[in-house]
Amino acid sequence: MSNDSQDAHVPSRRDALKAVGGVAVGAASFWAAAAAASENIAGASEHSHVVSVPTTIAISVNGVALTNVTDVTSVARSVAVVQSSGSAGARNSPGPRAASSISFSREWNGDKTFQSWFETSVAGKADRRTVTVSILGKRGSILSLLELTGAWPTGWNGPSWDAKTMGSAHATESITCVYESFDYKK
Repeated sequence: MSNDSQDAHVPSRRDALKAVGGVAVGAASFWAAAAAASENIAGASEHSHVVSVPTTIAISVNGVALTNVTDVTSVARSVAVVQSSGSAGARNSPGPRAASSISFSREWNGDKTFQSWFETSVAGKADRRTVTVSILGKRGSILSLLELTGAWPTGWNGPSWDAKTMGSAHATESITCVYESFDYKK
């Protein structure tokens, strides 16, 4: 078999890209193409030619932006399970909605906003606020927007320090809130 016939069976990069329906240049284009190809990847657009990959998180509380946000937990909702018994045996039914919570962390900078908000709960008062979580694309476009209403803190974790990592890692603080309702705005 000659080299020419062997090469005929090996598709060129261009032919391979045509086979998958696009042209990719570099890793960024690969991820953009992957996002457009899958509805399960965060940031995938309804229009395959307009894709933005999530790059940062923005949080505001009552319209005031929080700085240096590092982490947000997933929003989870659940209902209580109510068991009843009858002639047919035990039966499970949905009960009241259980408290839903979210936690978010930020770099600790001495700002006492989280701690002060939590202290109102310690004093027995629910200082209910609106928390907005935005997932932003590379150029600051809002890819996803979630609004939690009636949020109030149930826990606060202050910073911890480690002498071995103090030069390379930032101390963080986090707050956990329950909320009354949520709305996916986008």
